[in-house]
Amino acid sequence: MSIALRDRLVADGTVAGLVSTRIYAFQIEQDCTLPAISFQHIGDDPQNDLDGSTVVNNQHWEVDCWADSYSEASTLADAVEAAVLATGADFTAVRTDRGALFENQTGLYVITLDFSLWLTE
Repeated sequence: MSIALRDRLVADGTVAGLVSTRIYAFQIEQDCTLPAISFQHIGDDPQNDLDGSTVVNNQHWEVDCWADSYSEASTLADAVEAAVLATGADFTAVRTDRGALFENQTGLYVITLDFSLWLTE
């Protein structure tokens, strides 16, 4: 699923225009050009049918949008949200949370988006 999520972000013209391919699993690279995106899998909630087989899987993902300014992080987060929520054959998504943070140690702004991604298996 991480490949499908990353592929959707890279394929989106608005997101790609902001970050190119600076989309990383778990954390951004030290001293990378900003803005950038990091993402990580938080957990699963498989939906089983009566015979116990998994028909649909609900995965929880966090996407962090990093930038030098709050405005830039917010613009990136808006683009990421639109890309992830867009209808696609790979998965369906719902945003479950959005929060902002300023990291004193790095001097960076980060907007965190939490998504619930639904996949048919």
